[in-house]
Amino acid sequence: MINQKGAGLLCDLNGRVSEVIFDGIGISKKLEDGRGLAGLFSPASRLELDSFLREVSSSGASFNREVFCLDREKCLGFTLNGLKTSEGLVITVTEARPESEYDELFNEISALNNELVNARRELARKNVELDRLASIDPLTGIPNRRVILEFASEHFLLAKRYNITFSLVMIDLDHFKRVNDTYGHQAGDVVLKKTGVLVERNLRDTDHVGRYGGEEILIVLPNTDASQAFQVAERIREDISREVFQAEGGVSFTVTVSLGVSAYDGEDSLETLLGRADRALYRAKENGRNQVHS
Repeated sequence: MINQKGAGLLCDLNGRVSEVIFDGIGISKKLEDGRGLAGLFSPASRLELDSFLREVSSSGASFNREVFCLDREKCLGFTLNGLKTSEGLVITVTEARPESEYDELFNEISALNNELVNARRELARKNVELDRLASIDPLTGIPNRRVILEFASEHFLLAKRYNITFSLVMIDLDHFKRVNDTYGHQAGDVVLKKTGVLVERNLRDTDHVGRYGGEEILIVLPNTDASQAFQVAERIREDISREVFQAEGGVSFTVTVSLGVSAYDGEDSLETLLGRADRALYRAKENGRNQVHS
């Protein structure tokens, strides 16, 4: 049987009642003025009501919120419990009464439920963080080799199936060992990190970049032919060559990069396309570095 000392209501996020599910305390008569739940409680309790509604909306549940009636002489107060559903907020309003062993049990269950809600929220946050850590290169802050190759493979399959083009750009820092030997590995790490930033700011939202290995970076350019990819690579080369880096002791230095470009041209495999970009990069190195080849 329904507890005749309480009522069940279906409300929107602002506490306006759309349906009285059951009513054992005559709440229906008090809702005729259209003020929703706020019309039931004292002005001092409305802040508590607002907090209660926000918690139900954001976390999915809230339990044992105490509010006071408009007429304190006729009613000690109410206890609010709420759950968020697909239809709105289901709120139970129970008249205050001396606590019993059942109340204690309900309180324990409510507390455990709140802990469960919080634990699920924390688990979801940690899963997002773990996914990010598994996808991002920790030094440069750009996607790692696994992720950038997944993007490359995806666009290769699309190009092969629908006969559309896309391009790859392979980037390698020139004389990077010399940077480490001259200015220290910490300066080398700064160069790698900043290079990732400079590359990203020259790309579109639809492009992909990732650390391919060592000081090599791979870019995937969807719907981009060889000529357009060459222009992107040249812009990146110029941007990096203008950047001034600082080593310990205030020593300034610059770096350059060599870049190899390949555009999909009916290759049988992604490895073939990657190989063409790598050979173009090697030619750029052989011809004096700080240049783009395709």
